[in-house]
Amino acid sequence: MDVLLHNETKKALEATFQSPPHALLLTGVHGVGLKTLAGYVANHWGTLLETIEPTAKSKSSLAAIGVEAVRNLYDRTRMKTNDSYIVIIDDADTMTTTAQNALLKLLEEPSNNFHFILTTHKPDTLLATIRSRTQLCNVRRISSVDSVRLLRKLGVSDEMTKRQLLFVADGLPAELSRLASNPKYLEATTEKVRLARDFITKSTYERALIVQDVSQNRQNALDFVETTMLLLKKSIEQAHEERNIQLLDRLILAKEAILRNAN
Repeated sequence: MDVLLHNETKKALEATFQSPPHALLLTGVHGVGLKTLAGYVANHWGTLLETIEPTAKSKSSLAAIGVEAVRNLYDRTRMKTNDSYIVIIDDADTMTTTAQNALLKLLEEPSNNFHFILTTHKPDTLLATIRSRTQLCNVRRISSVDSVRLLRKLGVSDEMTKRQLLFVADGLPAELSRLASNPKYLEATTEKVRLARDFITKSTYERALIVQDVSQNRQNALDFVETTMLLLKKSIEQAHEERNIQLLDRLILAKEAILRNAN
């Protein structure tokens, strides 16, 4: 498996290849490629037994990992074997509290030949007892130079497209790859950026119309808030306008409310 890594991240992961910990926690910003890296590590550690991912119960609900998905591992990770098996729990922060407690039981009673790799963009939402029983690896962004090289490797030659991709995903190899290989996804992301820019610059009435539109779907609302936050952070880096700082603060609260399944 070919992966593009920051040198510090590469060193940290390679250090686990000779002596894998019972549980590894991969963290990093969205788009850095945590799921891909989990597979990369699992391939060096042994045989992948299962990948657990969040699922949504309905179109309007956020995806989550329920307790049954974790409890199903109890018997499978207790079988006697001389081989090494790995379980990946992707987006581990979406586990319900009950699911996290069920996982904690597995981490507290480690089996020598079974290892866990957890990925999360929000490690603070995991139980402190889970974090304390995992080896942390913070996956860093790749450099802008490597980002440009990746786009060249992916066949992106149009300068305008290149600037668009780097604006929203500089340093994020997984997101750059998705954008470069999927024209529909690129178009949708470009539209998200346009909508977020309109929200920042338009009148209160026009903002209300945008909110009304994106609030029909919880995941769309979350994507919109995160995209708008990205634009605001870039803007604040260039000029500390009080208006943008206040708007960013309100969006942080809105994101927290959406994640709590608030209206």
